[in-house]
Amino acid sequence: MKKEPPTKGTIKGLGFKDAETAKKSVAIIEKAKRPHKHKVQATMAMEQRSRFAAKNAKDPEKKRKLSAANKIYKAYLEKLKKRTKEKNK
Repeated sequence: MKKEPPTKGTIKGLGFKDAETAKKSVAIIEKAKRPHKHKVQATMAMEQRSRFAAKNAKDPEKKRKLSAANKIYKAYLEKLKKRTKEKNK
């Protein structure tokens, strides 16, 4: 297994308040010059954060927006999982 050099920390500018923010965040993650596993980790973190925020939101409108963001992160995570499978073949 090839060892990748460590990368410098956080991918800046990510958010999950609504679908539009989530789409922008996915674009930022795509463009980031980070290893694949770093991108997967960032996406997983944002997906979890949006899921729990939606679960705990009291306002129905806010809950709807957070759920929409969560769907975008989930879809992108599935795409990354497919890439991981391709890489591991």
